[in-house]
Amino acid sequence: MSLTMPICLTLALYIFINYIVHSTFFTSCLVITLKRVSSRRHCLCCCRLPKDNYTKANRKSKRLNVLRNQIYSLLNIDSMWKKPFASIFCLLLIVFIILSLWFGLSIDTSLFEDKYLPREFYSLRSHMQSQADDFEMGPVIMFTIPEAIDYNNAYTQEAMRNLLEQCVSETRTNTFKLLWLDNENIAEITTGKDNLNYRITPFSKNDLIVSEGQNFSTIQASRFYCQYNSIKGKRDLFLLSMTFKQSTTEIDIN
Repeated sequence: MSLTMPICLTLALYIFINYIVHSTFFTSCLVITLKRVSSRRHCLCCCRLPKDNYTKANRKSKRLNVLRNQIYSLLNIDSMWKKPFASIFCLLLIVFIILSLWFGLSIDTSLFEDKYLPREFYSLRSHMQSQADDFEMGPVIMFTIPEAIDYNNAYTQEAMRNLLEQCVSETRTNTFKLLWLDNENIAEITTGKDNLNYRITPFSKNDLIVSEGQNFSTIQASRFYCQYNSIKGKRDLFLLSMTFKQSTTEIDIN
């Protein structure tokens, strides 16, 4: 729900109450000053009062008394509007207090809590790997390219970029994460009973299988993972992704 309406109401009530308080204060100060002037005990400009000030003051005081008596007569009338007006005013004051408390207590301070900050981690990557269980893992579709890839080739880089873009733009994908499994034994993954161990990396774009030689290393295959962010990772969801892999053992990026 939008907070625009409660904030506007709170601001309007605050301005109204502030206006009432200041009006009452300055009105009372003005009345006290006028009474002191009318009693010849005070001058607004701190000047010497003229001799005819008493007569003028009496005239002004009579007018003020007439106006004051009229106001008092209006206030003393047992009108049918006095109680509803007082009730509405009290109700608005109570609503203003409740909204102020609600608005103050509804401020989200969770981003400033220490439990959301990484501790004893020297990089964002190690922090994300330690928090892997907190991420949602849905069905994962794996693309395998069983050949060495020249990553310096501009055409190859563009094809890889298009593949990742198609995975990200999938309509069922809320967020896109790239991950790789710690265990490479497919039989153990599909038949084992232990929880699947996986790592999430925001830095790698693919997982490489490298064949180490005596003086050289050769890339045997590259794997891309397109993860659907749905429910917590389960083995049957991974078996579903394995079905895609078994049906197409090789997917060309061209």
